[in-house]
Amino acid sequence: MIAALENRGFENSGAPGVVGNGVARNMDPASRDSSDPWRTMIGAAQFAAAKGSNVVQAQDPQSAMLAAATQPSLGENAIMQTALAGLEQSVGDSQIVQAVVISPLFGMTGIDPTAVLSPSGDMEETKKKLAEQVDALGSGIPPYLGGIVADVQHEKQGVGIALAYPDCTIAQQAADAVASRWVELAGDEAQGAITAHTAEGADGLCAATVSVYVDAEGDYQNPAYRAILEIYMRGQAGVLQIGES
Repeated sequence: MIAALENRGFENSGAPGVVGNGVARNMDPASRDSSDPWRTMIGAAQFAAAKGSNVVQAQDPQSAMLAAATQPSLGENAIMQTALAGLEQSVGDSQIVQAVVISPLFGMTGIDPTAVLSPSGDMEETKKKLAEQVDALGSGIPPYLGGIVADVQHEKQGVGIALAYPDCTIAQQAADAVASRWVELAGDEAQGAITAHTAEGADGLCAATVSVYVDAEGDYQNPAYRAILEIYMRGQAGVLQIGES
């Protein structure tokens, strides 16, 4: 299949094992074709990589590379098991409205993702690459292995954060750093009662757990949840930015 795509003009994208037919997320009206599965509605390029006997398709090379990598499912992943344990502690009996799973890339605004991605999914290699990048990131929290950010609702709106770390000492440092950065960076409408703790996870890992329930009332969009995601979407360093604390 990859060879067939190369015959159609797909070329090496720069990411290992990934081919593409143009520039990622670049609008190209002249290339729009509703019958072509390898172009988006705006004519943007698509990228492909082989995974066993199958081919994965994505809108950018990094996503295709990650999708094709041999990795355990989330249910088998110690990082996600740890984050889930932390989230359960963080939100308690609050209702989770929505949630997003994050990788360390979420906290690396301004860093090329290929500098830290490990196509093999090897955790030790990922840890090493993360450590190598921290000096370039400025101020922030200790580098996490992954995590979950949840939009939660109880008597007030809030956010539950759970980040996986190698041990509980680092996790507590991270939880305290997140709480401190929240007061500094999250904005007035997202301020409220903050708790910062840890929760033991799988395979010796530990979760930094932080919850914030905002003082503001009546906003149909959760300001605490927005304080994390909107900053990320704008490409700016936020509360969960990795760096030197």
